[in-house]
Amino acid sequence: MFDFNAVGGTGALTWSISDLPPGMEFDEALGILSGTPTETGTFTFTITVTDALDRTSSSDFSLIVKECEEVVYAILEEGGPGLMEEGGEAAFLEE
Repeated sequence: MFDFNAVGGTGALTWSISDLPPGMEFDEALGILSGTPTETGTFTFTITVTDALDRTSSSDFSLIVKECEEVVYAILEEGGPGLMEEGGEAAFLEE
């Protein structure tokens, strides 16, 4: 989840996005990009925020999505929550 923020402006702010990456959703009221990308690659998009006086500000962003190994989540009796790569070594998370 990516939470975009703006400083300044008058009144309520609304958000918009161009070229939404596949598998992602954008909340125009809150400026939050969330979801799970469904394709790998580099996705360039523009976020625009507009205030109540119709003033806008825009910025360009890139989201790079790469393939990753499958990760298996496990609850470990002594170590608490942890992550384990399938067929690999355990990597324990501290609480």
